[in-house]
Amino acid sequence: MTAGPQQANVHDRRWRRAIITVAALAAAWLLGQLRTPGWSPGFYDPGTLALGLAPIISGFVLVELAALAVPAWDALRHAGPAARAKLAVAAHAVAAALAVVQAYAVARYATDVGALRDAAAPRAAAIATLAVGPFLLAALARWVDARGLTNGFALLVAWTAGAELVGGYSSALSLPGMPFSPASLALPVLVLAATVWLFGWALRSPARPRGASAPAIPMPACGITPLSVPAAALLLPATLSGSWPALRPLAEALRPGSNASSAAEAVLALALVAVLGVLFNRSGAVARAWNALPAVPAGADLVALARAARRRAIGRSALLVAAVLAVPLVVRVWSVVWVSGQRAVVAAVVVVAVALDVAREWRARRAGAFAAVWPLHRALEAEPVVARLAAAGIPAFVRGSAFRALYQFFAPYAPVVVFVPPERAEDANAILRRAFASERGGAAAGDQIGGRARSP
Repeated sequence: MTAGPQQANVHDRRWRRAIITVAALAAAWLLGQLRTPGWSPGFYDPGTLALGLAPIISGFVLVELAALAVPAWDALRHAGPAARAKLAVAAHAVAAALAVVQAYAVARYATDVGALRDAAAPRAAAIATLAVGPFLLAALARWVDARGLTNGFALLVAWTAGAELVGGYSSALSLPGMPFSPASLALPVLVLAATVWLFGWALRSPARPRGASAPAIPMPACGITPLSVPAAALLLPATLSGSWPALRPLAEALRPGSNASSAAEAVLALALVAVLGVLFNRSGAVARAWNALPAVPAGADLVALARAARRRAIGRSALLVAAVLAVPLVVRVWSVVWVSGQRAVVAAVVVVAVALDVAREWRARRAGAFAAVWPLHRALEAEPVVARLAAAGIPAFVRGSAFRALYQFFAPYAPVVVFVPPERAEDANAILRRAFASERGGAAAGDQIGGRARSP
């Protein structure tokens, strides 16, 4: 049986989106090959994209933190597309300032080491080129947002993570005089694959209370912050020991790879799992998201169910984090260790999360044309919003939920976007405006559903 005109149209639109997504990655690679003007031959040239997305990401996170602290700005965070657009303008302004400062620092260092001629014109050209680089990537990200298959910023973050993963493994293989064996090459990759599979399973399996299908909390409940912050925090004594010699014994005890460092990192990471698991999934916020939905058992205490789901989510998240922390210890006796260290696991998990998001959107778009209607900035809201729209007879899917579950509050540049058929967009907007207006009212009144503070 041949497909009808409408089905063929849907098929063509999906393939166009897939081609645009791949083309954006190719364009990012090509931009990365452009050289910085004025750079002297013989010196390493970081290229036009030396700053990457760092200024953009930092700008969004700083504005989100400021909005969380200022009540008038906080009201914009979950008030829909127009309100979020105001925060996005502020985030881009902060990002521009950060990009200029960072570009100046790179150019100044290059001048000091002789890679860039000490003159106004070449320095200005280098600063301008480096500062524009992040916004070229941002333009590609917006192109993917509008025409591609997933969130553009998430796609570029995953591209960077994948490049780091491949580069790390290639560097390990190219170490001179390293005695490789089949086990030294295969075992770390197998351990890495097993750990990433666990994360992939977790991203597809939200935690629910025993005996009930709702409410659900996306996994990992704490995001992946516990895998990056503790290691950086433990480097502070070594960083500060130059100014404060009294910190040198502590810095020596906490040197990377030592038993004390591994134990301290595990304690900090598991503490963060519990703290962030609660902050990202406050029982009142979970209860509001699932309130009055058919999946909730009739007459159930929704707040109690939310706490039960959160306990299960935090327990599973702690096991995931512990598994990642154990990976370097398991393979330390073999030669290739970096490829299955925490950075490698995080990089691989980010790639898997974006791949899951792309696959979900590819499947969802089989049903026809869809229009973006609402950005969500809490991972916990994705499933109940789709359920709420389905209860009103509106088919919907969400973009980017797996990536946002990894970064939670710290990825305001990559919202979970709700899509519905264009002819139902007005109805969906009305439903979501009412849902989020009642949430803000509940928070202002002290959160009568559970009497607890909202999640960030």
